[in-house]
Amino acid sequence: MAIPALLRNTACRTTRIALMTLLAIGIGLSWAVPQVPAAAAVTVTLGAAVWLTLAPRRTPAVAVGAGIGGWMAVTGCFALGTGLARSHVRREAPFDQATGAGRRDTFALRDLIVSASPANPLCARVITIDASAERYRLTTAWASAAPTLLSAAWCARAAHADTTAGAQHLSMRRATAPVSAAVHWGWTWDVPRAELVALARSGCDVAGWLRFARAPFWTAHGADSVAVGDLRYDRDRGVSVARFTFARQSAHCAVTPPSWLPPRRDVWPELEM
Repeated sequence: MAIPALLRNTACRTTRIALMTLLAIGIGLSWAVPQVPAAAAVTVTLGAAVWLTLAPRRTPAVAVGAGIGGWMAVTGCFALGTGLARSHVRREAPFDQATGAGRRDTFALRDLIVSASPANPLCARVITIDASAERYRLTTAWASAAPTLLSAAWCARAAHADTTAGAQHLSMRRATAPVSAAVHWGWTWDVPRAELVALARSGCDVAGWLRFARAPFWTAHGADSVAVGDLRYDRDRGVSVARFTFARQSAHCAVTPPSWLPPRRDVWPELEM
């Protein structure tokens, strides 16, 4: 929205070419990037066409005001959509489940990661981080900010495959929580809390990695090593900057860990250093 306003207020040919090139790249990416739904790409393209048509017919001050107002409106829509999606998930997140011998284990929500869908403020990808006295759980979902207009199931169907498969390097199972028009639960991973405590205490590499991981997961990688990652970024099958393989036991710690506290000290307070 800002580019048509800038075009209206510049007479420099080189600047106008640069702005038009930038706009064309933005529109092209909306069609080329697979995470952007086709409906959103159409909206971006039509919106750019409308703004390019209307901006030259307005005074420079009006064009600038409209550009700033449009930018604020889009930003506000995404902020409002994310907030509404977050509230829906908080209301419907499952915090009680059956465990061994029929005993109930109550989970507490530790963190809620909400990422708006590209170019669509009504849909959001969600990761919930829960913990009980003995268990740690990650669950994915898609949430709708306005379920009467667009259901969460539609958001899940329209999403790119890398956000609907749960994770690439973690074996997750289908979540059994009831779905609704507002929240469509996807995949879940549930393990004993003590597993990571043992890994962090025996390997300083794992302990250092915990200073960065907001949604940590870990899996066995051979007899003497463990693969760790952050569920927020585990979308690529290949090597990832958020996934590492460490020895289960570190012979020595070559690097001093950063001084900040681990993001998940609310789940594992016993690992604070």
